[in-house]
Amino acid sequence: MSRICLACALLTTACGPRWRSLAPGPQQIEPGVTVRVWRSGGDVSLWGVRLSGDSLSGIPVRQGLDCTNCRIAYPVASIDSLQTAKTDLSVLRSALGAGVVIAIVVIGFHNSGGGD
Repeated sequence: MSRICLACALLTTACGPRWRSLAPGPQQIEPGVTVRVWRSGGDVSLWGVRLSGDSLSGIPVRQGLDCTNCRIAYPVASIDSLQTAKTDLSVLRSALGAGVVIAIVVIGFHNSGGGD
């Protein structure tokens, strides 16, 4: 059973979002890209991010991109680091694929008599 747990952990780690560091500065970020903003008080994940001059603004990922009233802004000077990850269907497809593989392994293990 511990081998199954190890396989599950490796698969879910491999199929998670690919976070990349992002240097603060003026740049265009696609609306579907999630930006994790690290500050002294913790982190927040935003999308629809705009970097301009001395501020970064975005919409919390728990809100829809069309929620313009939800936009929050931070001074760039208060940001410790930024990371980006593409939030699209490829992540969901990867997670679904990992789930199918895990189910096949567990069913095969159980059917072979190893689950007794």
